[in-house]
Amino acid sequence: MSDEDSSSRGPRFGAWSALMVFSMVALIAFCTDSNVDLDNLTRAGKWILSATVISMSIAFLAVVGHIVAGAVFVGRIPESVCSTICTLMWCFGLPYIMRPSYGFATGLGGVINANLYFSSWAAFVAAIYVSGGLSQEAKIADLTVSSAKVFKWYALVAASLVLMVTTSNVFQDRNCKGDIISSVFEEFCRRTKWGISLGVIGAVVAFVASLMVTGGRSSVLIEVLTSFTMFVMYIFGISYITFGTVLDSPGTVIGNMYFAT
Repeated sequence: MSDEDSSSRGPRFGAWSALMVFSMVALIAFCTDSNVDLDNLTRAGKWILSATVISMSIAFLAVVGHIVAGAVFVGRIPESVCSTICTLMWCFGLPYIMRPSYGFATGLGGVINANLYFSSWAAFVAAIYVSGGLSQEAKIADLTVSSAKVFKWYALVAASLVLMVTTSNVFQDRNCKGDIISSVFEEFCRRTKWGISLGVIGAVVAFVASLMVTGGRSSVLIEVLTSFTMFVMYIFGISYITFGTVLDSPGTVIGNMYFAT
């Protein structure tokens, strides 16, 4: 009976439910943060509030749609519109949530609001999962077993982009691009530059590799060489970015840079 109910509610009912819950947790974590003044929100704060409220509301409507109107909602244009809006909300909202200088989920010392940090990432993953499922049904993207390699390259693209954006933000927040850099942060800025470079190279190489695999133009030799090169670069990146003290290594504290590396 449970299998029947799950089937009638559609393959993404669980993902929409998870998106609703994680969005709600993120909203509560943001609104109850003692550092957030709801009466005088900054531009970043308004984005975060909008992203969490809209995501939670749309996910709730999607859950209801799966239960009471599956025939006209599941796999149809309404679900695609809901999925697109939620994914865009989190794509634009996450940078505001995760930027250390804003002090919402992370600070220069790492994660400062764990509920907001983890629930936001979980909501983003749930939104991407829903979009991926819809793309597969519409034959826009092939997410079958044969494309497992492509999925792994996409994962590396995502991790590299997170690393690039995070290190870029830290680079700006610590004024590493200024003409005069304090000797205390000289090594810190040097390692941050390596993080930016690693993120850019990783994202470009992984994206090109995914296109080659998708187009059938890759080979075992090319994949092995590319994978080994990225493996070596990230091993060095882990050592260079996450080891050391907080004064000379930007990724020593728990946060986006640490997990992405």
